[in-house]
Amino acid sequence: MRVWAERALRGSAFALLAWAMWRVAAANSVGRAVSLDGATVDASWPRLLSSSHDAAHLTIAHGLPADSTRDVLAAFAHAGVRMTWSGPSVSPLALSVERVREPDQSLLMRVAGTGRVVVRDAASMLDSATDASGGITVVSAGPQGMLRAVGSSATASVPQPAAMRLRTILVLGRASWETKFTVAALEEQGWTVESRVPVAPGAAVTTGARQPLDTAHYAAVVAIDSAAAELAAAIVPFVRSGGGLVLLADAARLSAFTAVTPANVGARQSSAKRSFDATAPLASLNRTPLTLRDDAVSLDSSGTAVTVAARRERAGRVVVVGYDELWRWRLEGGDDAVVAHRRWWSRTVGAVAAGAGPATNASEGAPVARWIDALGGSVARAPSGAPSVPLPQWLLPVLCIILLAEWGSRRTRGAR
Repeated sequence: MRVWAERALRGSAFALLAWAMWRVAAANSVGRAVSLDGATVDASWPRLLSSSHDAAHLTIAHGLPADSTRDVLAAFAHAGVRMTWSGPSVSPLALSVERVREPDQSLLMRVAGTGRVVVRDAASMLDSATDASGGITVVSAGPQGMLRAVGSSATASVPQPAAMRLRTILVLGRASWETKFTVAALEEQGWTVESRVPVAPGAAVTTGARQPLDTAHYAAVVAIDSAAAELAAAIVPFVRSGGGLVLLADAARLSAFTAVTPANVGARQSSAKRSFDATAPLASLNRTPLTLRDDAVSLDSSGTAVTVAARRERAGRVVVVGYDELWRWRLEGGDDAVVAHRRWWSRTVGAVAAGAGPATNASEGAPVARWIDALGGSVARAPSGAPSVPLPQWLLPVLCIILLAEWGSRRTRGAR
């Protein structure tokens, strides 16, 4: 029985050695893998540089590593290392930034993500939201340095877009309260305004230097009424080459603008309010309902009637406004009416104005998307395959015990 036991021990030792040799051979044929931790991945570059590792799996527990780390891992992937990663806590986040096309050139920041998000610049926090899944919008007039949206597991960083050079606004209208206060509102908001006001047949009062009507000199034209007919033949090509055009209802009725207007204008309707309501200034004005063209969009409405519409005309944009006597808002709207009136006009003109310079810059605005683009999507767990250590640590002690037991048995019975 002792002889059979010794032979069993010897056979077990040979079986373990054969299994170990098979496992090493399998590991060498598949390639060895290395596990990386997101918090200490930068210290693992020597392990990845080892030629014996041709696969790596990164586990992210507390947010995405730095952008430089992502780029290094992508370089390893391009060099032939099979790179996978998992991070159940990585939540999507995106930040876009653009300049508002108005003289103050405020920055409009839009953020989308999940969970709490903080929007900040280099100096301080600008805004925050406990849940950004529905998106948040932040407008800031003077942020400092890099703009960031900080989420629970990622940070989106976007440099400020370059400043735009906004050109002159040309206002065309008869001598009226509407023309006077439209020019005043735009100038007070910081726009450079030129105007042309006909006062008699063949005579007009002009402000500013008369220049060729093109996008090199003008950002947009505001047509108040039929006074725009004199320049209509030049306005249409100006719009199609990238300029902007704002039409009030009287100007939109001109046949010269039929091809570019976003909507057909109807008959003027009186406001249902008997007196001016400062809490609802636009609803207090008379209006001209608009019938949208197929390629136009509604920007404002009163009840079921569209009152402001817009469309693209080749490279340019056109807005038609159905409100009449907007100057009443400025004079009858209360303490903040002057500011509100000029802001409304500035936003309306800014929506169509041609600008110079880049409007957006989102080089790092979507960190999770860029991570996935560089390294692929997250996996539920590390891929199966060769382990980081090809042979288990218990193998050598077990082999020694088996061999010592077999050798000891033989010695005690006097066998060689």
